[in-house]
Amino acid sequence: MTPVPRAAVSVVVRYCPQTADSIESSAVPIYLLIERGNPPNKGVWCVPGGKIELGEPTLAAAQRELAEEVKFDDNNNDKQENIQLAWYPGGAFCTSDSISKGDMATGKEGYHYLIAQCFAEVIVQNDNVNTSKDKLLPPPPAVTPADDAQAAKWWTLEDIRTAEANKETVPNLVRVIERAETLYQCGMLPTTIPSSPE
Repeated sequence: MTPVPRAAVSVVVRYCPQTADSIESSAVPIYLLIERGNPPNKGVWCVPGGKIELGEPTLAAAQRELAEEVKFDDNNNDKQENIQLAWYPGGAFCTSDSISKGDMATGKEGYHYLIAQCFAEVIVQNDNVNTSKDKLLPPPPAVTPADDAQAAKWWTLEDIRTAEANKETVPNLVRVIERAETLYQCGMLPTTIPSSPE
């Protein structure tokens, strides 16, 4: 069975605790992963994403898929309000493939997804930030899985490396996130908060 080419999108969502003035130098960035609730890769962790609809721009698809799969819950974020997503407006920063040859014996259809990888960072506007040196770093925003995500949580890159080694994530997830983090640190993934509702 010949794999059917399809277009998809996923989003590397980064969060790093901030003070009123700058990002904490001691803070470790974390990344949002979802556990897939449906095939393919049911029960496996990955970045949020899904199919691009016919005629849908890549960035719009990324924003839609993230909104469908993860809800940022203001009510569960103690003293954290105005959670906003700042997006890299250039669309995809890299692409990857997901290929299944299918199985004629079982009738399972093959597929070949070309996945456009997009980038967003969570900005938490908090007027009550404690700027003392001994303050605790703010926790990540609470998230709730939705749509076909059965779980959602924040991971460090080291945790993702361990999970990938144990085959608990989709293949090559670490490579995509490492690329995003490298580009971000080099200033090559500047983000902006969209001026209009997503």
